[in-house]
Amino acid sequence: SSGGADDGVLYDFFIGGGGGEFEFTGDQLPVDQEKEKLYNYFGAFYISILGLEYRYEKSKEVYSQDEANVDFRIFGTSTQTTSLVLQYGIRGLKEYQFGEFQQQFAGGYLSLYIFRFLGLEGTYRNYFWNTMKDGTIDMRSERFDYGVFLEKSFFRIFGTIFQENFT
Repeated sequence: SSGGADDGVLYDFFIGGGGGEFEFTGDQLPVDQEKEKLYNYFGAFYISILGLEYRYEKSKEVYSQDEANVDFRIFGTSTQTTSLVLQYGIRGLKEYQFGEFQQQFAGGYLSLYIFRFLGLEGTYRNYFWNTMKDGTIDMRSERFDYGVFLEKSFFRIFGTIFQENFT
């Protein structure tokens, strides 16, 4: 951009990945109650306020999923500014005990910079009702991700907690 005060970034992108652990809580679970390892990879490309995003998440014992969505940045000028993004997409979820689901979802992402190098972020996704490919199970869920990040130039270190509630 030309650097004017009202100029937004024409295009930007991000890529990343992480690892951690998760555990299930609830009744009638198909797996033991031990913590499971989880790995995820993600990236997005924006032109002005429109973006395309992809995420892949995998645990060895329980599930894998990939998500693709279209993003619409309604507030903020780039990935590295305070911003609010609306999202709509599709998820392919393979739960190793039950089977495979294809779900559409809608949600949003909020990034809030406290200082130039420190911020908070949160994501909400509502995964719509879907019937498993073999027609035996209906499912929907809501997922909340929230965390903190430290940023220096184009490098970001982050910590995230997530919770997904299945019905």
